Amino acid sequence: MVLSLLFLAFCRQCSGVVQILGFFQISTTLWVTGSFDNPAGFAACLCAGFPFVGFLLSDSNKYIRYVGGLIGFVIVIAVILSQSRAGIMSFHLFHSSEYEVLS
Repeated sequence: MVLSLLFLAFCRQCSGVVQILGFFQISTTLWVTGSFDNPAGFAACLCAGFPFVGFLLSDSNKYIRYVGGLIGFVIVIAVILSQSRAGIMSFHLFHSSEYEVLS
């Protein structure tokens, strides 16, 4: 289940990265929207999968941890490049809540 959610988030982020590289453009006014019509939907899909990266990062296999770190890094970069205020704020809130739980 976790791997399927991360795979879907990975496919969405790949569509955004391909759009960043200029291979296709869905919207004429917005920079990165993936397969959605606006950046908020694209960022929401990626942010929904981001908490599951923690499961990969907590695995005992170092290669799975590397893959989890790579997926998490690319998700964060794709959300930032989408310029979605809601997506960027959700990462901030996720980080804040994680900090509160740990302290």
